[in-house]
Amino acid sequence: TADQVLTSDGTDIAWADAGGGTLTDLITAHIEGGSYQNLMKVPDPHGSASSGDDIGGFSVIRDASATPTHNEDANALRGGWKFRSAADDADAGLVGNWLTANQDWTMAGSFIVDSVSTLERAVFAHKTNGASMGDENGFIGFRVLTTGNVFFVCDTGGTETTRDYGSNGATRFDARIVVSGGGTTVQGFINGSQVGADITTNIYTTTAQSAMGCRANTTTATNMYASDIYHWMERP
Repeated sequence: TADQVLTSDGTDIAWADAGGGTLTDLITAHIEGGSYQNLMKVPDPHGSASSGDDIGGFSVIRDASATPTHNEDANALRGGWKFRSAADDADAGLVGNWLTANQDWTMAGSFIVDSVSTLERAVFAHKTNGASMGDENGFIGFRVLTTGNVFFVCDTGGTETTRDYGSNGATRFDARIVVSGGGTTVQGFINGSQVGADITTNIYTTTAQSAMGCRANTTTATNMYASDIYHWMERP
């Protein structure tokens, strides 16, 4: 708004009173006055997206019978993304920038996931195989399996540390992943509250790619909805 500016206290980004700030003030505060850089925003779609399309620095993943498209369904994320998979192992989603954990990054967005047995997996994470929503080795972020709960997961070489949110993703959840301390601490937040304790083990340290989307395990369609997706990293 006209009286707010984006600021940073070194640990998080927050809105603060700026006494009549403009959009220029918001950008200046982030770039020149903050502790972060490479702020990325996934824009809302205009109709269907094709495989390989560039969406604000993110690339569309679309296998056979899988379509990222504009969400017109009557839910809280209407107007955002609808990732739809309607074939066995068909991936629908977006993949973005490559980073290592020690670059200290944050990723945030809002999601709804179909809680159905036809869902193989839905992810919002950094993962080594960004082109697939299925591979979990080398993973930092959130995942949902079939009708199960949302879990916050750190995986290296198949060994995992997990935190159970205690609920599935069928109701909107606002998610945030925070990697800090030079990649030594990982935190997951849903709706503003941390999911379990800090994770300091099984943090994948080499390069991984930001990814979000879903995969079905049958020919019956499953959906993941997303909006307001942001990504930034700590300034070196």
